[in-house]
Amino acid sequence: MKYIPQEIVIGYEQKYKYVYHDKDDNKHEICFCEWHTINKKKFTKHPTGTFKYPDHGTVNEIKTNVSDGYIVARAKYTNGDIHEWIKKEAGISIYERLTMTNGNIAEYGYHESQKKAVWKKYEKLEEEAQMVRMLDSLNYESSGVIIKYELKETYRKYINSDLLAGFIGALAEIKENIIVTGSAYEQGSCFPSSLHVNGLSIATKYIRKVKNLTDWEKDKEFVKALAKFHFGTFRIGEDIYDLFKDISGAVNGYRLHNSHLHTENFDFNTIKIIG
Repeated sequence: MKYIPQEIVIGYEQKYKYVYHDKDDNKHEICFCEWHTINKKKFTKHPTGTFKYPDHGTVNEIKTNVSDGYIVARAKYTNGDIHEWIKKEAGISIYERLTMTNGNIAEYGYHESQKKAVWKKYEKLEEEAQMVRMLDSLNYESSGVIIKYELKETYRKYINSDLLAGFIGALAEIKENIIVTGSAYEQGSCFPSSLHVNGLSIATKYIRKVKNLTDWEKDKEFVKALAKFHFGTFRIGEDIYDLFKDISGAVNGYRLHNSHLHTENFDFNTIKIIG
């Protein structure tokens, strides 16, 4: 259920409030998240042209060190395109980004499945979408309701606003602190992925590996909880896929997903809008 008020309290114009209704229909105010509007992006499978600095064009402003979030350096071309270098941290695979004046984005970094550094391009579409900035961590406990997660090893901290609602519901079912390794960047791109575009997928570490458990039962429970809250597809690593294959929506995600669960294909038709 998505409630759209007729009037918004001053100071909350760009915020979503997420409220969980428990089995007794008690309301739990979970969090507020900042939101913004983007032009949707489309992953380009075989991009043409060069994005490498300074080969992309004529440089107007040379590479200069900056301190702007996870951006550590920036340069500008005469046509207005901006090349940025990304702060290096453990678990982060993106190295550079080229944001073009036409709204397209190209991102460069190490891709695990290809075992090399590659460029990926995300083309701007005319259709718009809303993205919310996930909190870096959530730690809610009240009256038996437990909703917890932590963002780790990622700069992909933005997600579709409706998907976050479904994810919070699944967290309430599993009652575990889930390690999230990202969805999308603020403008809808998602290197190293092509499937996380526009914040329509979310990656999480397997509970068994995080907690050093002896079996995969907790992870199976989590997949079923995500399915209950209207996610339809779960990419499971090939090493463990046989343990999950009887769960509806589980697919073989091959070697790339041995390290994490990939969740996607949210059913937006299940959302009832009131206001």
